[in-house]
Amino acid sequence: MAQANPSKRSVRALEGANFFLSDVREGLGPFITIFLSSSALAWSEANIGLALAVVSLATLIAQTPAGALIDATCYKRTLILVSSLAVGGACLMMVLAPNFLTIMAGQSIIGVAAAVFQPALGAITLGLVGRYLFSRQIGRNEAFNHGGNVFFAVVSLVLGSYYGPEAIFFLVAILGPIAGLSIMLIRENEIDHNRAREMQRTPDPDERKPSGFRVLLENRTLLIFTVCVTLFHFANAAMLPLVSKYAATKLPDEQATGAVALCIIFAQLIMIPMAILVGREVDRWGRKPLFLLGFAILPIRGFLYTLWDNPYYLVSVQLLDGIGAGIYGALVFIVLADIMRGTGRYNIAQGAVLTVVGVGMALSNWLGFVIEGWYGFNTAFYFLTAIALIAFCLYLFAMPETRPKDIEELAELTAPADGLGEGQPKEENSDGK
Repeated sequence: MAQANPSKRSVRALEGANFFLSDVREGLGPFITIFLSSSALAWSEANIGLALAVVSLATLIAQTPAGALIDATCYKRTLILVSSLAVGGACLMMVLAPNFLTIMAGQSIIGVAAAVFQPALGAITLGLVGRYLFSRQIGRNEAFNHGGNVFFAVVSLVLGSYYGPEAIFFLVAILGPIAGLSIMLIRENEIDHNRAREMQRTPDPDERKPSGFRVLLENRTLLIFTVCVTLFHFANAAMLPLVSKYAATKLPDEQATGAVALCIIFAQLIMIPMAILVGREVDRWGRKPLFLLGFAILPIRGFLYTLWDNPYYLVSVQLLDGIGAGIYGALVFIVLADIMRGTGRYNIAQGAVLTVVGVGMALSNWLGFVIEGWYGFNTAFYFLTAIALIAFCLYLFAMPETRPKDIEELAELTAPADGLGEGQPKEENSDGK
């Protein structure tokens, strides 16, 4: 079977989709809080918390079914198109008729749509460029994703300053169709949907069948990996919100908002070269050394937060998140593809892992703020740092290297340059090696 040889148009369209979807898949993010707190609406803290919880709950409920759907369907591009249009429509609905019902409905729609984007993009990438170019393209995808986040943050700051938080709703509504158009520019006939789900390759296509769903519970490496990344996010999720809260108590509102926003922008800028580095070197260096580097940054960051209470110092430490998150964001797709190779269950595995990770993130935010309220800022970060160390040690001692042996064997047949449509591997054997 011939190796994938995607056109430059399809690859560029995929990268464009990652750029614009980075601004769509998170919905309104923290801007919904500002909007609901404004004098025009003046929602109570309880109702704002409910609106934030609804989007997270909807994503958790939809995540694993979304992965199963992406494994099963050949309409992955259409699924992303519909989801991106749904997010844009939900934002318009909420800003034009901002009452309790429309806000809750809009947040629910955004939460369900968000469950589609990450696994669907990973599947389309694998189906389009093939296994031996997957790492490099994932690195590029993540670089465009972080670039899109920077673009959105800068434009949001400008629009929000001049026109108020309502402008962000219209911005997302405009970017939704643009993201959908980008994904539809990928040529459908270049996507191999069996390859997109990591289906086992056999000489007889009729013998290609996905593994049973029990593989999600019986695969020891998958279970270890899920625990590791859940602990990573459990330790990481509450750090920036806690720092933002502390900065808000020590600085005027405008300075606190600006400092945190600039910190997020610069962290995203750091993530761009990190993602490209991972994509270029992970097949040569291996998955485990790079992932351990990403895991090691987190406890260092957590400990540094406890050394000085200057709010500008605390915000600057957050820049280290650009290294850890930049490595993690690119590697998680690649390691999951390694683990699920040949099972035909790659995308439902993504959905299942993201579901567990979502629970860990929710618990992190809740428990982090509870500990901070009872015992203080430093104690909360000692706790999060301890969790980060456990995650690092578990990955170090329990998680095996997942890089397939034939990745290195075929590296010389794969083009190292910018255009992924040139110099592809010539042929694969009947067993896919």
